[in-house]
Amino acid sequence: MADARNTLRPQDILIALKLSILEHLDHWTQAQMAQSLGISPAEVAFALRRLKKHHLVNPNEQKILPGAMCEFLVHGIKYVFPAEIGRTTRGMPTGSSHEVFKRKLRVPPEYALVWPTADGSVRGQSLEPLYETVPLAAKQDTKLYELLSILDALRVGGARETAIAARELESRLLRKEAA
Repeated sequence: MADARNTLRPQDILIALKLSILEHLDHWTQAQMAQSLGISPAEVAFALRRLKKHHLVNPNEQKILPGAMCEFLVHGIKYVFPAEIGRTTRGMPTGSSHEVFKRKLRVPPEYALVWPTADGSVRGQSLEPLYETVPLAAKQDTKLYELLSILDALRVGGARETAIAARELESRLLRKEAA
């Protein structure tokens, strides 16, 4: 029987994506990461342990393993953390409705996807965020917002959206591996 404390959680993926952005910084703390994501410092520490156990973060450094992370997100995220699309509401554009997809896809307004937020600028079908603090974290970090929107395209997109999202994710995560 699997130990529930070692099972990946949605906030682990949020933390891993933020970690991929922070890797270029010389110094950051778990407390800073926690504050930027709206998560407790203890939860960040637990998440890093789970990510290491699942071979998504280097056990000797606080850096993601880009190849493993891409493989898991592209091929597994929609099964491990399936998305739920709901009623039309106001919110922040996500998935294929995010700016990162604008030149590659034409999404009719009635099919726009949004994370429900009171101060949202777009009307669309609500998409439950991967984790409850995702909209808050995305508002503070445009690179994280892009990654989370790409992730949502992987979670709910059709074949075309998923293929584009996979390329976008790989270009952002694997470029570090080649450097």
